[in-house]
This record gives sequence, C-alpha cells and structure tokens, in this order.
Amino acid sequence: MFYRYKGYSCQKRGNIGYDGYKKVKVVKLSVLVNSQELPLSIIIVPANQNDSTLYILTIKNFKIRRPRGRPINRPSRVTA
Repeated sequence: MFYRYKGYSCQKRGNIGYDGYKKVKVVKLSVLVNSQELPLSIIIVPANQNDSTLYILTIKNFKIRRPRGRPINRPSRVTA
C-alpha cells in the first residue's frame, strides 16, 4: 500500500481526540460592529445555540446613545 508521507504507519498511536486535562468550554461570540470595525454589541453564549437566535439577541442588545429624548433601540437598516 502506498502512503503519501514517509513517517505514516497504520499502527495505533494511543488515544486520539481526548485529553482529560484540557477542560475546554466551547463558547460562541456574536459581535455587531460599525464601518470602522468598532464593536457595538457583543453576545457570548454556549456553542450549542442557533446562529439565527444569536443575531436577534445581538441586535436587541444594541442601543444607540443619544444626548436627549427617547433612545433608539434598533437601527433603521441592517446590511449583511
């Protein structure tokens, strides 16, 4: 049988894919940025959450700060 790499062999090399000492918790970031790439809203959730719900939460979390009057919670237009 032909192997592409010289050092490759079919022998089992031990446990692959799990290391008990690396307790990594996977998270997902959803970031809303402006045209200068400055973050406006950041949401951090577990990685098993759907992206479409994250987008809604990110936009709802965004607030435009104005000096007076009623705050605007949502932008008039979103481009993707």
